[in-house]
Amino acid sequence: MLGWIPFLSSGWAGSAWIITKCIQWCSGFFSSVPFASIPIQGLHLVNFILYFLLIVFLFMVFQKRFMGKAVLTGLLMITISIWAWSLEKKGLDILFLDVGQGDSAIIQFENGKTMLVDAGQRNWSRDYGEKVVIPSARYLGVKRFNWVVMTHPHSDHIGGLVSVLEAVPVDTVWDIFSEYGS
Repeated sequence: MLGWIPFLSSGWAGSAWIITKCIQWCSGFFSSVPFASIPIQGLHLVNFILYFLLIVFLFMVFQKRFMGKAVLTGLLMITISIWAWSLEKKGLDILFLDVGQGDSAIIQFENGKTMLVDAGQRNWSRDYGEKVVIPSARYLGVKRFNWVVMTHPHSDHIGGLVSVLEAVPVDTVWDIFSEYGS
């Protein structure tokens, strides 16, 4: 009596699969359009306070009765800027990147030097070096890598390095010099 239910469920599953594939194709297409996303820096509380004080300063500086307060506001802005600069976090920063099955990390040292460890996979459908590593490096302000480390010659670790080496200057490449086909 209920023999039609499996047929109905396979029809629903098939249509859900088609809709999912269409959504995946559309998102892949629109994400590959140039300027589909524009990375921006986050707004920190100190920047927000300085922006607010700048607006107050500009409002007061053009009115003679507030000139004294404008000078104090300007001095306060300078003081906050100096404190923010001196308290800025310095040290070792490591950013682990999601590059599919493989691994990748961008390491920024206290002295300003940078290291890239692996860059994920590159194949006919996906290039993690181009889609993940390079945009992340640009977001972090990395203009060049002092060192690029290839941990081992598996394609899911070093495939994306092709795009990275073409796009970002590199001083030294470290390799383990082992032969392995993958």
